[in-house]
Amino acid sequence: MSDHLKRIAAPRTWSIARKSNVFVTRPKPGKKLELSLPLSFVLKELIGFCGTTRQVKAVLESNQIMVDGAIRRDHRYPVGLYEVISFIGDKKSYRIALSSKGKLVALAIDESEKSQSLFKISSKQMSGKETFTLGLLNGRNVVVSAKEATKISVGDTVVLDEKGSISKHLPLVKGTFVQFIGGRHSGAQGLVENTDGNTITVLLGDQPTETLKQYAFVVGEKKPLVKISE
Repeated sequence: MSDHLKRIAAPRTWSIARKSNVFVTRPKPGKKLELSLPLSFVLKELIGFCGTTRQVKAVLESNQIMVDGAIRRDHRYPVGLYEVISFIGDKKSYRIALSSKGKLVALAIDESEKSQSLFKISSKQMSGKETFTLGLLNGRNVVVSAKEATKISVGDTVVLDEKGSISKHLPLVKGTFVQFIGGRHSGAQGLVENTDGNTITVLLGDQPTETLKQYAFVVGEKKPLVKISE
């Protein structure tokens, strides 16, 4: 697979000037293309920390950039939705978020938030006699005990600490706060009014809106747990 992607063919979620150049860096596989961005794109075009890919590579080789607590050196590393990019030494951190227009953006966040990353559960499978493996939307897996797994469902959100352990569980139930990550209302936020089978009703402002559960990402209880918008 090519290391580059034609800008005109980039996902609509990317905030990109499609006619300024022909190509843009293609992220490594492993995460949904629509909900992730190559690290070089974030550093150059969203944050403006670097001007060229050569500068990006130089910065990464000096071990200055962390994504969710791990140093990253690959300019094609895919940074997923709600993941955090931190600059070692500068005490600056940014979270990849979804704007009200459904575009991926980089939000400056407080240092107190950089250890909190949100992950939607996309699968749950028994992996041992007493353990289950949770598949996360960003491609990661987390192993939990069978007892802990009984409380967690596909579609819920977990918060991982810097060690990769679950520090909080946010179920997809009535009263929780969600953001739509797909569909006609991508980027919109609101409280869950009802869940029924594969559909969900969310109060957007004062307007009840029904859509598929797969488009809902739980981001908090009553309000967002972390900063996800300006």
